[in-house]
Amino acid sequence: MVKDDSLSYDNKTSAPDPVMVKNDWLTYGDEKVTHWTPPWASRPNYAPAPSEPNGGRYLYTSMIIESSPGRKLHYMRASVEDQDPMKLNVRALVLQVMGLDEAALAAGGATRKPKTELPADGEVGGMPLEIDMALACPKYEKGSLRLNELDEFQKPGIITFIKKPNLLCYKDPADRDASRAYFANEVAVMDMLHDKPHGNIIKCLGVVVKKGYIFGIKLEYHAVSLAQRCADKTRPLDIDIGKCIKGIADALVHLHDLGYCHNDVKPDNIVLNDEDTPVLIDFDSCLPIDQVLGKGTTPGWGDDESTTSNVKNDWLGLALVEQHLRKARLASLHKYPSVTSS
Repeated sequence: MVKDDSLSYDNKTSAPDPVMVKNDWLTYGDEKVTHWTPPWASRPNYAPAPSEPNGGRYLYTSMIIESSPGRKLHYMRASVEDQDPMKLNVRALVLQVMGLDEAALAAGGATRKPKTELPADGEVGGMPLEIDMALACPKYEKGSLRLNELDEFQKPGIITFIKKPNLLCYKDPADRDASRAYFANEVAVMDMLHDKPHGNIIKCLGVVVKKGYIFGIKLEYHAVSLAQRCADKTRPLDIDIGKCIKGIADALVHLHDLGYCHNDVKPDNIVLNDEDTPVLIDFDSCLPIDQVLGKGTTPGWGDDESTTSNVKNDWLGLALVEQHLRKARLASLHKYPSVTSS
């Protein structure tokens, strides 16, 4: 999870790219783009290739960037293997696509490569593709939600995290539509829980709206997941296992009483607050009981044969979480024998 206090893409501390000289804008359209932000999300993409060391042949890195002025979101693909994509100089990438270089720009003699010679926007070697919010995000109907509409920069007095749809799949229509549907589902569940809260369920403060579409949900932020805590070998795993499992069980009973199942209970979807109280997160698989699953359970953390939302998914997932937690505790005891078992 990424908190929005100085860690979200809107608050990056990176210095802005220098403004283009001689009115040579970093775009082919009418919009005057003077610089692009570093990526605020990125993902390497591979094709199956067992002969490769990592089991896949590198294809490209997809990234989400923002133009300035205008603050419009764009999707871009580039070949940047073996580089940290979050530190990329997007300006240099765009200049390369356009066939420009800094020396020629400074001298005032720069000439863009004709747009007709470039691949389509959003393809490798092509210009950034502007994201259509109507395709990526669920529509916002004013007054239709219990949740408040919030400004993404609004600071509510606690550290928060803005969860957004998965824009990295924007170029794939099927994956993009699925991402929008999963996100809309999570918005609906958070809205349902707004006036039916539970201490072991993540608190949603409201929705972030852009151009009439729900771009994000603002959630309370907790820095460490149960999965991370179990994997941390730098300190003993001194969590009260009984308290942890009971807390999530209570959260699940609350959901079930409301007619819903979480359907994706696993260590990654449980975070710990400062007192190590467990908090259930990620409700994009949460559906009314007996409804056909959409995103469904994570393989290995529920009933892999299940096709509907049901309590078996949740209780089996929780049993596997407890098994995972006790196994991690046993490993911790070998390194830190003074830790008491619970």
